[in-house]
Amino acid sequence: MKIIMSYFLISLKINFILGLRNKQTQFFLFFLPIFLFILFSFIFSNPKFSYFSISTLTILGQGLYSIGPIIKRHQLNDFDKVLKLLPKSPFIYYSSLFLSRILVGLLSLAVLSIIAYFIFLYFKEKFYITYFLKASLNFIFGIIIFGNFSIFVMKIFNSENINLLPLHLIYYLSLFLGGIFFPVDILPSYLKILSYVFPTTYMMLFFYSSPYYLSGLIVWLVISFKILKIENISFRNKRNISK
Repeated sequence: MKIIMSYFLISLKINFILGLRNKQTQFFLFFLPIFLFILFSFIFSNPKFSYFSISTLTILGQGLYSIGPIIKRHQLNDFDKVLKLLPKSPFIYYSSLFLSRILVGLLSLAVLSIIAYFIFLYFKEKFYITYFLKASLNFIFGIIIFGNFSIFVMKIFNSENINLLPLHLIYYLSLFLGGIFFPVDILPSYLKILSYVFPTTYMMLFFYSSPYYLSGLIVWLVISFKILKIENISFRNKRNISK
């Protein structure tokens, strides 16, 4: 057990450091969210909604682009085969990958929250801690949900290169229909119904509406694991048939 924990912690440390050193991560998780938050807060004079929107946007990008494509790259580079030769299960490594992305995301959220606290007096009210805790819960659920979906999409589009087009489609539809840029309440009735398909809608409603919307995220969490499990079974069956 100690050896497994040691292996997990080493993998977690490596993935966390690599995540922080990545220039794309630095830009999309730290510089861009801070810039957009300050810009939107001054333009729309609503730091609360800007804080919720930018943190949800960060979760969406981190979940979709930092897990599935990484695992796909490992598979294309035969890194999976190397992991299977090691004495520990590849599951431990990939679990550490998920956790490292959550920790990097929470660090990004902490930086954004500190800036929000010192620049905008709105966040110096007693509900500030509640906002941060809600954002943290959203990060944990969101990274796992979108991470699972990104793995699923990478497996469905089983090509010799990394096809990000389906992830881009999910990303931009979530931006405009998932309550990030536009509150769900102002959408036309037919689009409002469609918006409840997106996990980001439940994240935003959990933020500024009722904590009961957390149940929607739990449902999406279960769905994401179920879809991934079904795809894994299908993949194993296809591989057995090909043998």
